[in-house]
Amino acid sequence: MKIGIIGAGTLAAFILDIAARNASLEILGQFDDRFPEITSANGLPVLGRVDDVPPSTPLALGIGAPAARKAIYERLRARGFTFPPVIDPSCVVSASARIAAGVILGPLSSVLAGSEILEGACLLSHVNVNQDVSIGAFALIGAGAIIGNHARIGTGAHVGLGCAIPLGGRVAEWTDVTRG
Repeated sequence: MKIGIIGAGTLAAFILDIAARNASLEILGQFDDRFPEITSANGLPVLGRVDDVPPSTPLALGIGAPAARKAIYERLRARGFTFPPVIDPSCVVSASARIAAGVILGPLSSVLAGSEILEGACLLSHVNVNQDVSIGAFALIGAGAIIGNHARIGTGAHVGLGCAIPLGGRVAEWTDVTRG
């Protein structure tokens, strides 16, 4: 499948790395509102601004900030664009897990039985999502995070690098949890 990436920063580079390991993904290019100030990034062309994406191009969200991810996703979905999940081939995903549209699952991550990752959420590398977990739409889960059984991560929440959410733990919508 040929996809375009929204954004041309570090999360776009992360998606490019996943695509390089996934034979079923081919990257068309990047679309970023800094165009024409930038015309290439991450070794690929920036083909235009976000509103320049050709109709019916499947897209991946290379924007890290949850609120910005949500706004761009909703704007482009309303225009008929689709957002297939982008899953690194090294991931372990249970057959009973639910992975929604626009989800990005980074290398060496796992999503165990009965868990759900809602639309537009992004899990970076080495994220361990245990059983019966719910990760809300547009949440961003940092590398090395561990999410315990029955935990609930709210919409737009940010769970930072290496954080552990305990069994049955709750993270409220639009909050940041960091190791501190």
